[in-house]
Amino acid sequence: MLLQLLLLQAARGAVLTVGGSEGDFTSIQDALDSAGSGDRIEVAPGTYTEAIDLLGLEVTLISTGGPELTTIDATGLGGFALSFETGESTDTVVEGFTLVNRLGSGVLVIAASPTLRDLVLADMGSGYGLGGAVYIEGGEPRFEDSVFRDNAAARGGHVYATGYAAVTFEGCTFEGGAASQRGGALDIGALSSAEIAASSFRGNSTEGTGGAISADSGALIALEGVDLRENLAGEGGGAIALEDGAALTALTGTWADNVSAADGGAALLSAGSSASLDTVLISANVASGAGGGLALVDEGNTLSLFSCSLSYNVAERGGGVSAGSY
Repeated sequence: MLLQLLLLQAARGAVLTVGGSEGDFTSIQDALDSAGSGDRIEVAPGTYTEAIDLLGLEVTLISTGGPELTTIDATGLGGFALSFETGESTDTVVEGFTLVNRLGSGVLVIAASPTLRDLVLADMGSGYGLGGAVYIEGGEPRFEDSVFRDNAAARGGHVYATGYAAVTFEGCTFEGGAASQRGGALDIGALSSAEIAASSFRGNSTEGTGGAISADSGALIALEGVDLRENLAGEGGGAIALEDGAALTALTGTWADNVSAADGGAALLSAGSSASLDTVLISANVASGAGGGLALVDEGNTLSLFSCSLSYNVAERGGGVSAGSY
């Protein structure tokens, strides 16, 4: 029996503590350097001035006081607040931190699939580059119950994903993101995908297309229970812009009060793209050009609406929907 208990404890891994009066380590990175897969690292409230590399470890890195009391600040350190570049899996969990990196970015994911939960990512990015708060290239990262606020980039004010990435967001909030080129909140690159559930996008903007979400050629976007409100685009798609061959599915949710200075007050579908919407309320969106609610431009688009409501949308042509040639 004793041997079984010892083996079970070893399988569960050790518990390492950081900070506080009795912590094993004063630095999170020092704890990670000493940890093994299966360990749990508990971080006391405080501000930790460091840039963290998860080193491929399958560990749980968790704060004991939550993001309100626990901050990882990578400002001026020349890297990301959190880096996942060594094949981290879904069993690599980071939970309960505020990430700070003024003029820098919060999270780097390269061909990894970590689980990130209860994070606050705010005031990051410089308005240039890709992904104000998060840059993803490949892998299948997952974000849960996290807040993205007032981040900025050229593409993807909050998040940029590319390289066949498949990213998931559940229970997340995206506010005040700004992109100079496209994707005020999210820019999903060619042949990448995003699944977004029980989340909201409010007050994001871009000078280009996709005030909240832009999807590049062949990208796939799946929304369930997602609200898009008060987002703004200068060149089309007040909330969503689909580029050539991109595809969108949406189940439930409200798209309201979004504005486009061109076509598609709520959503813009470019050549060869498709959208299938089920039980979505599209209301009070405004386009200076065509399609106060939805605009299909160029050729070869497909739009399917099931049990949807379009009301009080305004445009120069096609208050609810404008469909172009073919």
